[in-house]
Amino acid sequence: MPPDAPPAVAPQASQPPGDIAPRSAKGGEQPAYARRTSGQDPNARLCSLGDGRSVALASAGTRLAARIIDWTLLGALAAIVTGLFAAATIRDRDDGNGTLWAATIVSIIVIGLLYEVSLIATRGETVGKLAVGAKVIRLADGAVPGWGTSLRRWAIPGLVGSLPLLAGIALESAGSEQLVAIPVRLAGLAALFCYLTLTWDHRRQGWHDKVAGTVVVGTERARRSTGLAIAGLILGLLPLIPETFLAVAISNDPDRWLEGWDSLGALLLLIFLTPVNLAFWTGSGVFSGVALGRSRRGHVATRVIAVCGLLAICAGIGLIVALYRTVLSA
Repeated sequence: MPPDAPPAVAPQASQPPGDIAPRSAKGGEQPAYARRTSGQDPNARLCSLGDGRSVALASAGTRLAARIIDWTLLGALAAIVTGLFAAATIRDRDDGNGTLWAATIVSIIVIGLLYEVSLIATRGETVGKLAVGAKVIRLADGAVPGWGTSLRRWAIPGLVGSLPLLAGIALESAGSEQLVAIPVRLAGLAALFCYLTLTWDHRRQGWHDKVAGTVVVGTERARRSTGLAIAGLILGLLPLIPETFLAVAISNDPDRWLEGWDSLGALLLLIFLTPVNLAFWTGSGVFSGVALGRSRRGHVATRVIAVCGLLAICAGIGLIVALYRTVLSA
């Protein structure tokens, strides 16, 4: 009898050249940040994780774009708090703008803490990072950072930037208004330098990343529904900027803005802002609604962003109604 032929062995599919990490031990796909995708730069700098995988790092430009989006959103959210506080206390305060200044600083610190820590801890990405395609992971194992790691990561730029701002509140309370600008500028420069430290590190780790043991990797850009949700949120927040400026101006000098011709000027400004705001609110509502309709069941971030866009519309309407009531009752 002829010898038995060796059993046929099915050819194994070769690993696609675009992958930079093998499949996981359970046979599932690696996360999007653990392999190159068509949306990533093929020349992206690689970094080895503690478990042996290699990941593509997000570029400094990508991280800057994400930070600009986040700072824009945080500034708008702080403007909401400040504007509502100013509108609610226009006739109840006689201490100048010291209380308003303190409310602004505290709102920036608290909102920044809640926003950055919660999103990085649970998802590894803020709204800005989601939009540009970046994610924070632990250097040891590539997992989402978690609460303790996220809090340590925020603490470096957060505390470095917050301490001078708190010093500014103390100077304001002591009556040294002319010195307040100094700690404000120091806060901005200190936080900026903390973020700049990533540009000369081979893993693109800033001081905050080194303390927390994290790296920022590139991912696929946001899906279309997420992009619509982000656009809706921004359109919902933009009208709050002129409304907040007007509320702050009236709060700082109510005797001027609520009497005589200046009161008429404030009313005319509100009448001018109303149709412009309505256009922004309409666009925000359409984008947010479409994003909610298109988002799949698992896309929690998209739904949260879209809901925040709708809440921004409600906040803007509430603020402009409060301003109308204040000016018309003068």
